[in-house]
Amino acid sequence: MTSFWSIGMVKLMKTPTYATLTAGALSLALSLPLLAATSDNANSGVGINLTGINYWSSQWTTLDVMKHASNGSGQLWATSNAHTWEYNTGDQALLDLDEQGWPRSLPGDSPDAPFHYVTTIIYHDNPHHPVGEFVVLYEGEGELYYSGPELISSEPGRDVVRMAANSFFHLQIHTTDPNNTGNHIRNIRIITPGGSCSDAATDYAASAADCANPDQFVSFEHSYQERLFHPLFLDDMRQFRTLRFMQLLSTIDNPVQHWAQRNQYDYASWALNGGSPYEVAIAMSNKLGAEPWYTLPVRVDDDYIRQFARLLKTQSEGNSAIYVEFGNELWNNAWPYIFDGLYLEEQGKAQWPDTSYHDIEYRMNYYGLRSAQMCDIIKAEFAEAAGRIQCVMGGQTGVPWISEQALNCPIHAASVGRRCADNMDVLAVGSYFAGYFADQKYLPILRDWASNGAEGLNNLFEEMDSGILYGLTYNPDEPPWWQAPEHGALAQARDNIQGNLALAQQDGLMLAAYEGGQHLTYAGDIRDGRDTISEALFLSANRDPRMAAAFTNHLNDWQASGAGLYVVFESIGRWDSWGAFPLKEYQTQSRELAHKFDAVQRFIEQTPCWWAGCEQSLNDGNSANSQPASDEQASMQPAR
Repeated sequence: MTSFWSIGMVKLMKTPTYATLTAGALSLALSLPLLAATSDNANSGVGINLTGINYWSSQWTTLDVMKHASNGSGQLWATSNAHTWEYNTGDQALLDLDEQGWPRSLPGDSPDAPFHYVTTIIYHDNPHHPVGEFVVLYEGEGELYYSGPELISSEPGRDVVRMAANSFFHLQIHTTDPNNTGNHIRNIRIITPGGSCSDAATDYAASAADCANPDQFVSFEHSYQERLFHPLFLDDMRQFRTLRFMQLLSTIDNPVQHWAQRNQYDYASWALNGGSPYEVAIAMSNKLGAEPWYTLPVRVDDDYIRQFARLLKTQSEGNSAIYVEFGNELWNNAWPYIFDGLYLEEQGKAQWPDTSYHDIEYRMNYYGLRSAQMCDIIKAEFAEAAGRIQCVMGGQTGVPWISEQALNCPIHAASVGRRCADNMDVLAVGSYFAGYFADQKYLPILRDWASNGAEGLNNLFEEMDSGILYGLTYNPDEPPWWQAPEHGALAQARDNIQGNLALAQQDGLMLAAYEGGQHLTYAGDIRDGRDTISEALFLSANRDPRMAAAFTNHLNDWQASGAGLYVVFESIGRWDSWGAFPLKEYQTQSRELAHKFDAVQRFIEQTPCWWAGCEQSLNDGNSANSQPASDEQASMQPAR
């Protein structure tokens, strides 16, 4: 039994309710005044990596928060036992689900049944969830329970629940289709509190009282289908030129191989194994007028890539660049990246069976080959619009050999006389600074700094700016690459930029940063006092105004080098022992308190994009609402 389970309020619903959006209403929804996104990103030189959708996220991505529900293990429903109070018996294989993931039947209250009802988590262990009244819309008959929020009102197809601060929200279905008519509970939507005073995509009002004219207030209950995304989230993202969807799409160790296996837009949740649907990323890019950056899972076949390209061509608006990348950090041997790398090694050995190379050579050569093949397929599908596609080869910042293996793909090139770089447009690296702080050799020094309060934090920033670890740890018997950087973290990052830029320029490629920013983290390792160092130094440094200056200096170094697009890692999320990568810790954190976010925003505002041809007129959000288009209008279903 887990601590997730708690008693909730029960409501029995036996009155049939039907679709809340008829065909006529759908037509009306599509003809509503269109939401106006900003064009503040048209000449921005900076993009952002989006954090994923999940129940613990402090980023308010969607208005329908059912879309970030899961059982805590990557599936939608926990199978719960009413007699043992066990939250999840693990009997998902016994669930009778419809195509959208809603239970069509449940075992009932028999003591012999392995489970009796299902539970999913809307919010848990999340101190920064929205507070107020959530509207729950649904179709069908059955019993819904709410654990955490208070039930305020109920009528067929619509409940209102109030969620207090520092609470949780579990949704339970105890019975469904009690009359065996096929009218099971389905299409549950849980609409977050608030609304807007205008059609502007970034306009948010907690209530009508926030509007100059209260009569203009439209609650999210009546606009979520057109808006889709929370205005506060869109407002924070509006100045970023590019949105990279690696985490939103769950690229790393994603087992999907075939197009039919992908997660669908009309599924009950977008927070499950396999990642959010592509349609969500496309709609977000369209709404913000941003360049999308897609990272495809490494196990997909050619037909998957082809179908992805067709979807992209059909639904992507405007004429902005579209970045496509095969996988993410395939050189990385850390968990869980290693699983994608091992898969590529196996495929490389199968591709070139009569050869003898190191495993990493097979890995990076096969990565280069599949990247080139992906690029060819997508550009062929885009035909006359192929110039929009920017094919990305991912490299490793500090080890040029890794990038060279992927670009040159010598094993493949030996047989075809063509390098994989010939298909590429971009070499992308992770432009981080201060990652070496996590090295074991510096642990005693950092432990001492962590015990010295403000003085220790001063030492950390001095190391970033000018370098003191080199003088404290230099050993002439060690190779140069094992020494601390002589002039500190920012200088080391500056040198790495120059080295990678030279490599990219050899092939006429733009150098981009697929990720970047500070890298103060022990990656969850809390042994030997690392937890104290993480809290007293790493997290404190990220909350210090001096971190804003470090970001600004690093971005200025990148811009001055002649490199191109810089995509920061990452948008909004909680900080912990795994690091403090998000620019903001929670959605409603003010810019004044989010020093990293403020620094990046100021850089965008003060530094127009700097590489040749970067000026552009992007879609400003006026050509469509956020609801993804369908390939066939006749097949469109009521918004779920």
